[in-house]
Amino acid sequence: MARPSPYPPELRERAVRMVAEIRPNHPTEWAAMKAVAAKLGIGTAETVRSWVRRAEPICRVLIAHGLKIATSTYYAAKNRAPSQRA
Repeated sequence: MARPSPYPPELRERAVRMVAEIRPNHPTEWAAMKAVAAKLGIGTAETVRSWVRRAEPICRVLIAHGLKIATSTYYAAKNRAPSQRA
């Protein structure tokens, strides 16, 4: 059985969003991941890389079913507060 992550889900989602946002400011995606890991106090950039890769297949599946969606759009909807009706 895998041990639980010491990082809360909110931190993981924030890290993935930050990599997407700051990627244009860095020469490589790996450099952006290293910067995010350092800024958020995450042990290694490899941890951030695994979170980013896990988020990417979700968007690929949605696109494969004809839905055009960006990673940031997915996380914005996921983090949105439930409606009064819900």
